[in-house]
Amino acid sequence: MKRNGEGHGVHELVPDPLRKECVKAPEGTFAFQDNLPRLPVPDLDDTCCRYLEWVRPLLDDRAFAVTTEVTEAFAEATGPGRELQRRLMERASRPDVPNWLEPFWEDMYLSFRDSLVIHSSVFYALEEREKEWSFRAASLVLGALAFWRKILEESLPPDMERGEPLCMAQFRRVFGTTRVPCASRDVLRFTAGGNGKTAEHVVVLRRGRLFRVDLPDASSRSCCGSDELAAIFRDIDERCRSTPAAFPVGVLTALPRERWAALRRRLAAIPGNEELLESVETALFAVCCDEAVPEDFSDLGAALLAGEAANRWYDKSVQFVVFPDGGAGIVMEHAGTDGSVMVRLAAHLATEAPRREETSGDSRPTWREFCFVCDEDLLEEIHRALHVVEEHSRSVCVRAWSFDAFGKERIKRAGVSSDAFVQLALQLAQRRLFGVCRTTYQAVMTRRFLHGRTEAMRPVTSASVAFVDAAAVRNAGTTAKSRAETCALLLRKAAACHVERVRLCKVGFGVDRHLWGLLQLAAAESLERPALYDDLGWRTLSRNTFSTSTTAADGLRLAGFGPVVEDGYGFRYLSYADRFHLFLSGWRHSHTALASLQEALHEALEDLLGFLEAESRPDV
Repeated sequence: MKRNGEGHGVHELVPDPLRKECVKAPEGTFAFQDNLPRLPVPDLDDTCCRYLEWVRPLLDDRAFAVTTEVTEAFAEATGPGRELQRRLMERASRPDVPNWLEPFWEDMYLSFRDSLVIHSSVFYALEEREKEWSFRAASLVLGALAFWRKILEESLPPDMERGEPLCMAQFRRVFGTTRVPCASRDVLRFTAGGNGKTAEHVVVLRRGRLFRVDLPDASSRSCCGSDELAAIFRDIDERCRSTPAAFPVGVLTALPRERWAALRRRLAAIPGNEELLESVETALFAVCCDEAVPEDFSDLGAALLAGEAANRWYDKSVQFVVFPDGGAGIVMEHAGTDGSVMVRLAAHLATEAPRREETSGDSRPTWREFCFVCDEDLLEEIHRALHVVEEHSRSVCVRAWSFDAFGKERIKRAGVSSDAFVQLALQLAQRRLFGVCRTTYQAVMTRRFLHGRTEAMRPVTSASVAFVDAAAVRNAGTTAKSRAETCALLLRKAAACHVERVRLCKVGFGVDRHLWGLLQLAAAESLERPALYDDLGWRTLSRNTFSTSTTAADGLRLAGFGPVVEDGYGFRYLSYADRFHLFLSGWRHSHTALASLQEALHEALEDLLGFLEAESRPDV
């Protein structure tokens, strides 16, 4: 590795390799696809130097010395990293590999064997709109169909970021996509607009019962109107009102994947059921009409994250959940799509979904119930699954709230990135509550590249630790003005470091995906596992105690996901001009810590802005 005069590893500043000039969006959703750059394979020395820099604040001196030695051995001329790097570059250069990370990343999701509930599914609570639940459900269906038509017609404008086009490949996976459980590894099934087939039906779940709603001409603008569709939802509700499902098959999709795969095979073997599974799995999406009304923000988050599991089909890429008060949300299956795609859908639904007064279409939808047949053994399995899934859902606790003291506009006026601001507040809250800042994962979109997904940004830096150490203590020997100025200076340095790391990840020069890709390549080609991946440094950096993310807030009230490790937390935040909507999740055994973390985070947000605004005020 390259070294500076003091013997420390150094790496070159990475320029943005992509075009800087603004590009005018052409006609066509996928117009840029053929010209998008490929995800780069970073230089191994640079990645290893950045790795040591990123892991440094998470290790003590002795552990870091060992990690440095192991990393140098990995990257040296005869080290295992060199051969893996050569093979990875060879793979990335192949014309049949649009993105070297893609097959590894998809395999990681599809090989996951735990329940999708909490562990993998992500939710988005939509803005409040139509109060009557049946019309809200109809509006969501028709709005989603309009979005799908734009994808089919290629009239949806491509996403852009700072004048750069983003990959739109994931939009082909939004509708008609189902994750089918199989032994050892699931598969993604695509039916909407692929292989000459176009689905024109959706699945509706009510009280655990499943219904197929056929929408003639769903792919055209002559589809049905909201009145007819709302009436169908009311008819379905009337049928279910007195009798819930005797055996809610959907609950099986919430089981661990090996168990669901085995039960699905048994279910499909009973005459008549395979056709019904086919209908569910080829549907454009699912609409889940729930019974309970969420009482507050936390209840809303809990209902979407792990609510009414008997009234879900978690294998579907998109499930719309509708509550009796007209509230609604999206539950996303994560294998095929990322959050930025759901956010685009949410923004569309907020601005373009048809309202109740719109006229009817030319076609009339029809509906029928799915009547699965279950033998005694399967009935027992379903009843057992209800208890297992209920216990699993109760194992998580959430806190969601609106922080109304200020929003991103006031932070922007103070000259700091609002994303960096919230992440630094989370670190200060951790420092005060736990005494340390734990490993944090922040998802950063890499859709600038063909078939790009995400990179792992690591917000805990040496600069952020210096800031939280200073902000966590009060020195009686300094004035409030002097302390605020010191903390503000350190905060700005930490925020600048945060922004630079985000930039590196966006342009394909993060740390995690490169090193993880080398590890996956070693496994795929039956090579010996390098010692770097058994070292404490890698085990610490890759263990996501805090899993965090943010997205654009257009069309959303809340978004969130579950913790990913047994002592971990999920944290998602939406930034508005005048407020933040925050979601925290943790396991039930950490309920007290979660409440304390919420309080500490609230205090930290106020303290950070106090430091910045005290800079310009005279000392009193």
